[in-house]
Amino acid sequence: MYGLITKKDVAGLLYDGKKVSDIGVIWRLLLKNHIISEEGLLLAANVENIKTLAVELRSECGVTLAGRVLAMITLVLNRPREITVPGYLRDFALAHLDEFIDNAKKALFLQHNDEYVVDVDHTGRSGDLQPLVTIIDRGTGTDLATSQWSEGLHQFLQLKHGCRLSPLSLKAVFVSNVSYLKGYLRLNGFSGTLGSKEESNSLVTLYNADLVRIPTWKAKTFNENAPVLANTTMEWIKEIYDETCDQVLALRSVLIICRSIADVETVHAGLLQMYESEQKSRGSEIEDTFNNIIVYRREFDEFDFSSTGGLMCSRVIISTNLAGRGTDIILTKELAIAGGLHVIVSFLPENSRIEDQAYGRSARCGQPGSGQIITLVEDDSATNIFQLKQFRDNAEVHRLRSLKQFYDYHIEVEETCLTLFKDHCSGVLSSVYSHSEDSLPTLLQTVYFALLDEWAMWLDRKTEAIKRCEHNKSSQEKAQIIESVREFLRNHPLPKVVQDPVKLKENVSSAFAWITCPQPFLASALIDISTGHHSSALTTLDKVLKDFPEFAAEAYYYKGIIKQQRIRQMKKEFMNKVADVDDAPENLIRNDMDMLAEATSCLLNARGLFTARAQQKNMMSNVISKLQQNPSIVKSRGFVMQQEEAVAVLETLIGNIDDILGHTAKPEDVALAAEPPSMHQVYAPDEHYFSKDDYYIDRMIYHHLEKKAPWILVNKSHLVSIVPYLREKGILPGQEMRKVIVGGMRQLAVITKPNPWIWALGLFIIIAPIAILLGAIFLGPVALTIGLVALAAVGTTLFVLAAMGANQKVG
Repeated sequence: MYGLITKKDVAGLLYDGKKVSDIGVIWRLLLKNHIISEEGLLLAANVENIKTLAVELRSECGVTLAGRVLAMITLVLNRPREITVPGYLRDFALAHLDEFIDNAKKALFLQHNDEYVVDVDHTGRSGDLQPLVTIIDRGTGTDLATSQWSEGLHQFLQLKHGCRLSPLSLKAVFVSNVSYLKGYLRLNGFSGTLGSKEESNSLVTLYNADLVRIPTWKAKTFNENAPVLANTTMEWIKEIYDETCDQVLALRSVLIICRSIADVETVHAGLLQMYESEQKSRGSEIEDTFNNIIVYRREFDEFDFSSTGGLMCSRVIISTNLAGRGTDIILTKELAIAGGLHVIVSFLPENSRIEDQAYGRSARCGQPGSGQIITLVEDDSATNIFQLKQFRDNAEVHRLRSLKQFYDYHIEVEETCLTLFKDHCSGVLSSVYSHSEDSLPTLLQTVYFALLDEWAMWLDRKTEAIKRCEHNKSSQEKAQIIESVREFLRNHPLPKVVQDPVKLKENVSSAFAWITCPQPFLASALIDISTGHHSSALTTLDKVLKDFPEFAAEAYYYKGIIKQQRIRQMKKEFMNKVADVDDAPENLIRNDMDMLAEATSCLLNARGLFTARAQQKNMMSNVISKLQQNPSIVKSRGFVMQQEEAVAVLETLIGNIDDILGHTAKPEDVALAAEPPSMHQVYAPDEHYFSKDDYYIDRMIYHHLEKKAPWILVNKSHLVSIVPYLREKGILPGQEMRKVIVGGMRQLAVITKPNPWIWALGLFIIIAPIAILLGAIFLGPVALTIGLVALAAVGTTLFVLAAMGANQKVG
């Protein structure tokens, strides 16, 4: 990704007579001249810095060693980069590189249907028909459709499954749940399960609220059976199966709550396998139960028993925590009489609140019910369920006690920073969000959203400082972070909003001094192009070329467009007579050949860079396709389609450049193989009718058609009329002029086979006057009269035959 020079590399440059101390000298000079960073990473190469380094190396290390060092730097600079990161994102990528690598490994081992699913969107928030990576909240079983894992983990999972890649999100504008609720003067809440006493106390501490416990309307008749610990998966499934059969035979229904969708699938398949193996010994009493198991995996699955009057006896439901939270399962009278619903929790819940929620699906509104934990324990050191619960509750106490500290020294610091930033932006918000989205953004909008990006990157760099503040519980560090926000805002002033557009532009332009990313500069150039300020746009694009070479394609493209519009200029002597060059006759226009050369050079550079970018995207699609060859991976075409869409946009830009510069006309482009046999007899111009090296633009179409009309024996005005007809019908392939000449005329069926009668008529017109003159000299009156009648008959016949042949349509 970046060039790297180590002290070991420098040591390898030493030769006989050189001291080891020279390594330190060379390293010091490399750092001094900003050639490398402290870690040895190659910085952006600056010619002046390298020249200064060369002088100092020759002075302190000698000419030979200096040459070796410079050769090494050149080699590292020119080494091909497999991964290209824009310069303005360099520090961000390096700061997160370790996390990116760790999460790339983690993504390979995360299992589908465990903490996430790969499925089409069922919430209606996305119109994409390809599967997406959706996080599943283990505590509730719900889809977190709008949430993403941080530090690139979500993106690596998307690449693993070939899903459409989403941008890496940074924290810029945010508010915590605690601060959101604290914004209200009075809070009233209601919950059926507050969990442990420690959890209740944490709510009282955070929100300064009173806690009132209200008893249930009817006494709860719930019985908890003895928990069961299993050491293997087969034993775990066997325990769940036996308990389920016992309850079903007693005419009770069973709700099995699993930790994840993968566990739901495992339990479902295991129960069916157990039933099939023991079907004869169990009898037919439970056949209907296991043939009609209800599986509730996701929110969109049907889970409603109101149409049947409630849940009937001897039914089995396997679900994630979706069914263990906020679900009111109505029971039939028969099931209530039989003992109600029995809940099996197939894992040890993370805290008592989740456990209470799961058990709360049973024994509701005074009805009977029971529950039991049957969990798989991988650690043999745990002797009983009570010890496991004690470990769990202790961990929960530590988590809750650290929650207040996390809020005071992490969340509150971030939100104080956000408050200062919000006050800084308050003066321009009304102007920014009042602009229509149907047109180009204003300069003020461009600067504001650039500030948001700068703010997000700055806050990301402060993450480690905020974590240290939380760990040290230091009020001094907290104050230093808040003061650094004020310094950031002083260095990033927003322009004052004024009514005068000239002054507003001056105010906005000054804000571009602190912008470090290229997108605002490109947006500014587009705004200048749309308003006719071409000189300002060219200056901005030159800055993009200098400071952001990764975006040179866009800069060259827009520069070429501007310069292409300046090629046609008015002759100086007519400058005052005609206001607009587009309204002037062609004889008053001259072409600026220097401007033409510059425009062509810019557009060709842009074309090459766009082509390279399209090839890179195709290569990435191939890499991801190879990654998906693993049969166990759920596959999606989202990423491939995303790259195809990007390539289509790039090809459109390349096509636009070709439309401006022109296309080489090639005879082989006029293909007849796919056409009916009758079309093969069509007369097409020979190869020499096309100039192999000529380039054609739209304005040359008419001239070229007029020039070729006599050669193919078609009326000139009829031939020229082809162009507007084809354009109107959508037939004209604007990027392929050679197909206009032949393929387009074939569409109108005006190209005909060579007509010999036309040639005969022409020959007759030439010979007839000569024959009449000779007849008048050598023949008598009678013979002359007969000859004239014969000539008239022959001429009329030839004319009729020629006219019929000329009007004959082909195909």
